[in-house]
Amino acid sequence: MVTALLRSPLRVVGRLWQLISHNPLWSTLIATVVGGLIVAVLLGGSGSPGGASAGQTQTGATSSTGRPSGPARPEQAGAGGARTFANPYTLAQPGPPLRPNQRVQVECRVYEPQPRSVTPDGFSYLITSPPWSNRYWAPANSFWNGDVPGRKPYTHNTDFSVPVC
Repeated sequence: MVTALLRSPLRVVGRLWQLISHNPLWSTLIATVVGGLIVAVLLGGSGSPGGASAGQTQTGATSSTGRPSGPARPEQAGAGGARTFANPYTLAQPGPPLRPNQRVQVECRVYEPQPRSVTPDGFSYLITSPPWSNRYWAPANSFWNGDVPGRKPYTHNTDFSVPVC
């Protein structure tokens, strides 16, 4: 009697497997889901977006540039202010400049060592504060980056705690 009860579920599972494995749509769907789970586990798979673990915050929002947005970080423009650009790689399409010592929020940084005005580190920050609102970038070396205004030497051309985009 027990053997008969076990055969029935095994037959159902066997029949279900046969249907799934011989159907390209179902087998592709299952392979995609299993593959996605494997990739999630390999990349840190905590189950939350971006692999954040408990206690870390993630906004889950996406910036206007299509990059996932994280918590913004405060930065202060240098004594000369900062010019902004819609394209950090070519410094094209100038935007509203930052006033000297103006405080803003930045989301992340990108590396582009050209033009030479962004050297020596070659990074630009994506500014989240209005009116820039994730649409304009400013060279990182235009900010205090943790240096104290008025106290020399100035040693930080980039705040490396700002995440890479």
